[in-house]
Amino acid sequence: MLILNTPDQLAEAVRVVAAGESRPAPTVTRRLIAAFAATPGPAPEALAALTERELDALKLPARELSNAEIAQALNLTQTG
Repeated sequence: MLILNTPDQLAEAVRVVAAGESRPAPTVTRRLIAAFAATPGPAPEALAALTERELDALKLPARELSNAEIAQALNLTQTG
């Protein structure tokens, strides 16, 4: 549930949705961060086994790039 306190917040929410994006409520964001922080990361040996390209493919989504931007960065073509 999205709680809006001002007309500006409503207008911003409409723009975000119209752009095909979403913005979770702050309480949801806090819970997601807490859950993520409590989850152990991968073992160092698992990361060491990845190639540089595989590591790049994992890092790009963390930079909040779109699928098209990730494909471009990895020199891939996006198919239908």
